[in-house]
Amino acid sequence: KLRILDETLADRFDCVDGGVRLSAHRRGEAVVIAAGTLVLSAGAYGTPLVLERSGVGDPAVLRAAGVRVVHALPGVGANRHDHPMVHADRSVGPQLQQWLDDAAASGFLPEEQTLGKFVSSRSRDGRYDMHIYPVSASDQTSLLHGRVQIEVSCIDVRSRGVVHIASPDPAAHPLIDHRYLSDEEGHDIAVIREGLVLAEQLLDHPRLASLLGERITDMRTDQAIRDTVAHYYHPAGSCAMGAGPMAVCDHDGRVHGLRGVVVADASLMPQITRANT
Repeated sequence: KLRILDETLADRFDCVDGGVRLSAHRRGEAVVIAAGTLVLSAGAYGTPLVLERSGVGDPAVLRAAGVRVVHALPGVGANRHDHPMVHADRSVGPQLQQWLDDAAASGFLPEEQTLGKFVSSRSRDGRYDMHIYPVSASDQTSLLHGRVQIEVSCIDVRSRGVVHIASPDPAAHPLIDHRYLSDEEGHDIAVIREGLVLAEQLLDHPRLASLLGERITDMRTDQAIRDTVAHYYHPAGSCAMGAGPMAVCDHDGRVHGLRGVVVADASLMPQITRANT
């Protein structure tokens, strides 16, 4: 028997009587669900917050948020990372805009249509460590309207950030520090720089350049890269599996030291894949 509760916000859980009791809120009313096993699948941002509100996490973080420490696991909310992404761009020329409009009128114009995988000079094993792909749009309500962007992402990422609760309130915004391009070796930003060189070469190719206008965003300095870096929609790692002191889950996704609590989402990944998660 399967029961699905919509519009429900998971708050926290307690391990009791050989099982787990989850407290939640649904349309203003309290909901309590008892089970033998609780599977957390709220993603790299949401799963560590449920654990922390339940008193599972770094004691210093929990105390600062006003939560009683039930089970110390310092790795909860740490190791959060993503593929950092920036772009090179140009304005759209009239001929290309007409082609985009014609494609949109026919009912088929994806913003993304292809993906390139490249190997930078920083690759540690000779395998690709960059994604490069173009995006554009005809819809005038789109942020991409009037421009062509070539996105560049480092996908063998070294930088690590955090996500933690700010209070016991499940509706409160969490504390998120992505720390993109922060690794001490400067690996991630070096890969991004190389990717931007490739992106500019593509945009300057005569066949493409004849359809484009001027550069919109100047990405020729490290400061510009840091000012514009964004996520690539692949957050991971904030409840990493492993056996070390910062590991949260074992190889089956079971939370270390807790019976009946399992994590099943990309927060498990200690190191993000070199692809969409």
